[in-house]
Order: sequence, then C-alpha cells, then structure tokens
Amino acid sequence: MTVLDSLKLHGKLYFTEYDSRTHLTRPLAECRENACKPGTYDRGVWLGPASPAVSRGVIRATFARQLTHGHASWWFDMWGGWFADPDIMRDMAEFVRIAQQDLANPQRQSIAQLAVVVDENAYALTNDNAQQEYYLTDIVAMAVAERVPVVTASARDATGVLGVKSPLQLADLGRSFQRRQAETLMEAGVRRADPARFDQRGELVCGNDVEIDVNCVFEGTVELGDSVRIAANCVIRNARIGAGTRIEPFSHVDSTTMGEVCVVGPYARTRPGTVLGNDVHLGNFVEVKNSIISDHSKANHLAYVGDADIGRKVNIGAGTITCNYDGRQKSQTILEDGVFIGSNTNLVAPVTIGQNSITGAGSTISRNVPPETLAVERAEQKHLKKRK
Repeated sequence: MTVLDSLKLHGKLYFTEYDSRTHLTRPLAECRENACKPGTYDRGVWLGPASPAVSRGVIRATFARQLTHGHASWWFDMWGGWFADPDIMRDMAEFVRIAQQDLANPQRQSIAQLAVVVDENAYALTNDNAQQEYYLTDIVAMAVAERVPVVTASARDATGVLGVKSPLQLADLGRSFQRRQAETLMEAGVRRADPARFDQRGELVCGNDVEIDVNCVFEGTVELGDSVRIAANCVIRNARIGAGTRIEPFSHVDSTTMGEVCVVGPYARTRPGTVLGNDVHLGNFVEVKNSIISDHSKANHLAYVGDADIGRKVNIGAGTITCNYDGRQKSQTILEDGVFIGSNTNLVAPVTIGQNSITGAGSTISRNVPPETLAVERAEQKHLKKRK
C-alpha cells in the first residue's frame, strides 16, 4: 500500500513502520560494540520470537494488517540481520506480488512511494554532555572512527545552520528568513516600503509593478496581479487579487477572489467565499462573506453583505445589512443589476430586489421587490406637541 493510496482511502496520512523482531534478532550490544549504554536494547521488546515459525507468523500478520487497513508501511531492519532467513525472504517476495496485484485495481492508480532511510549510526548518538542534547556533529567523529569518507559543504548563509534554544532565537531566525523572502521579491521587481517589516507565511506570487507597504502579513497562497497596491497593516490569506486593485490600510482579506481595479478598505474585511468583479468598491468597515459582487458595484461605508448575489452597478448605502441567519439556517439575498439600497436598510433573507429598484432609507425589506420599483417600509412620522 502506497502513501498516496492510503491518503485517498482515509483522507489523511496513515503509515506505519514495522520493525518486527524475529528469531534472528540479537541484542544491539552483540551486533555493534559500544553502540548503546549497558543494559539497554537487550531485553523485553528488543528480543524476538523463539522460533522461525512464530517469526513468520508475526510478519504475515503485520502484512495482513497493512493490506486490510489500507495504510502504507515498510519493514525496518533496525541494526541488521533480522530478516536474513530464506523462508522470511520468500514470504516477503510473495507479499510484494500480492501488493502489486492489489495496486493494479483500477480504483488505486497511484504508484508513488515513501521511503525513509535512517543511518543506523544515529542510534549510537548519546546526550552525555552538559546540555544533555544530541549533537549531529558527533556523527563526524563516528564516521572518521569507522573510516567512512567525510566531505564538507559550505553554507551560503550562516542563518541556515544556526541552532534555536529559546523563543528569542526562534524569532531572530524567523526575521532572517522573512528578510530573505522580502529581498527575493524586491530583486524580482516588487517595491517594498521596508523589507524588515514584512511577513510571508506561505506562497506569494506577484506580477509587475506591485507595491507592498509596511507590516503586511501574507498567509497561504496569495497572487497579486500587475500594479496591485497593498497599503500598510493588511492581512491577506489565500487570495487572488486582480491587476490594478488597491487594498487600503488595516484591511483583512481571507479566501477571496478579486477582479481588476477594485478598491478595498480601509478597515474592510472579506471572508471566505467572497468573489469581487472588476471595479468593485468596499469602503471602511464593510464586511463581505460568501458573496458575489459583480462589476462596478459599491458598498462604501458601514455595511454587512453575507450570503448574497449582487449584480452590476449596485449601490449599497451606509448601515445596510443582509439579515442572512434566522437562528437555524443561512438564506440568500439577491440584488439584481442597477439596484440602489438606501442607507440603514435591513434586507431580511431570503429576498430578491429586482433590477433598477430602490429601497428607501431606514426600510426593513422582508418581501421580494419587483423591478423598477421604489420600496419603502417605515413607520409614519408623527409630530407631537412638546410637553412642558
């Protein structure tokens, strides 16, 4: 069973290392002198079955578990000689034939494999030092002692080989990494106000003539088209932003696709499922969630648009909200092309406002509005004599 096959079956990575002991397993100290501290790896689980028959039974059981449970695996001979038996090797050859036949099933097309190779010398490392740490540099001395060729490699950047023993050192190393990423972008033509104040926590792909101001954070996969401008203190996650679009300061963009020449912010927020057409404007304190806003539409102030389908050239007035949740389920609001929503309007979903219709300021719209209609819903204004 390959790793990708297991992933398809379970929806997560599921693999196992089988370091099954056999009747040939001996204590590590008998196989390699000074390979371990006295009294370790020489009893209990480190000793194998007493007979070849039991050994073969254990190995067959582990293979059957791998095949029936659908997880990738490999056998690992930890310090040599555990499987050096003709019958065991014939069993393993049969396992390979069975596994290949299983993988030939049309429902399992992947042939990708995962191989893990561990140098057995690593098991001889100890932490017998003042810091009680394992030092990889000790491997060099072990290699020289065993006449293994040792070659050197020069690090292009000293930060690539620095150790981390505290949160402060981790933060310093992180800043060095961020600086390299910023320099790579700038060498490719991206203009950054200050490369020291920049965080890229994923993949950032930039077109030509892109500008990024200070204290911006990019997470996941972000694509910025030509001439995009990102102002200061923005957080952008898993987004595609079209050419000529401006993201103004303190805006949050999450799992959003934007067309060209949009203006978003300042202090705007787009949540997952948001799709903006071309020339869409979202102003300060506007939040959009799981909605499509088509070309040339605007919500310039203080609005919430959730689970909505907004047509072209729609204007959404300040204080407007889509009332999309009734406590049990979400419902959709549809604003057709040319609609004008007056300030402080409540759109109680599910509701549709027809093409070129207008809602009066302060209205609560809970029924569909036909095209070319003025919809007003508000209490009658009364003037009462002031009491003394």
